[in-house]
This record gives sequence, C-alpha cells and structure tokens, in this order.
Amino acid sequence: MSTVRYEITSKEVRDSYWYMLKTSAEYRKSVLKPSAIFLFLPVIVEFIFNKSITSSSIGLGVALSLIYPLFLVYMARAIAKKGAKSISVSSSGMDVSIGDKTKLIDWKQVSGISESVKYLFILSNGGNFMCIPKRAFSNDSVLTEFKTVVQKNA
Repeated sequence: MSTVRYEITSKEVRDSYWYMLKTSAEYRKSVLKPSAIFLFLPVIVEFIFNKSITSSSIGLGVALSLIYPLFLVYMARAIAKKGAKSISVSSSGMDVSIGDKTKLIDWKQVSGISESVKYLFILSNGGNFMCIPKRAFSNDSVLTEFKTVVQKNA
C-alpha cells in the first residue's frame, strides 16, 4: 500500500483544470457536451416561442457556450474540498479521505493516470479526475511506487 497526504491550494485546483482541458480528450468531452447544449438552447427556445431565429439568440448561445468552461474552473476553485486529503492505493482500490470522510474507490472506476511537471492526475471513467500535487510525495521513489500501483490496477 502506498499513501500520500496533502492539501491543495485554489491556484493548484485552477491550474489542474486548465491542464486537463488542454490535454485530456475525455475531460474535454465532459465539458463540451454541456457547452453544446448551451450553444443551441437559446436558439431552440426562441424558435419554439417565436417561430424564428435571430442573431441575438445565436449570440447568447455562443456566449453561454464559451463562458461555461470558465465557469467550471471558477466553481472548481470555489467548491474544492478544503482540508487535508489522503489517498492510499493498493490492489483492492483507493482509500480517499478528505477531512473526516473516507471512501473506497474501486479500480473499475479508474481509467488511468496522467501527469504534468507539477501534478499527478488519477482519471475516472466519467471524465473526472483527482489532482495530487507532486510536492506531496516525499521523494521520487514514493511517487514512482504510487504511480506503479495505480497503473497496475487501473
């Protein structure tokens, strides 16, 4: 079993969401689907009620679809679970603790692992992810052991 304990800052949350938007196709899909709905919703509503489509409904749709990803990043920073986090990985799954709450996550829910220079990302099947700052690992061998357990089981 390999365990890491850390707290994540608002800046790290923001940085991790931007990184995933740029690099993860699965995460982008989970963000772009609602953006597409926001793009067409004003047009559809106007057509249903007015039997016409105007440039203002198209403009509103474009604005909403562009604002949505920015809103996600802002909300992620605002609602990021504060407090000490602990993730223990073993062949039976991941024990994730945030504050006084603990949850066992089965490996079937994990699609893989990704990393940047500063962060390690554990990816879920639904397009979500957990971000672990690499500064949380005491040394490179602890980081390597943690990644090996995740890669072997995910």
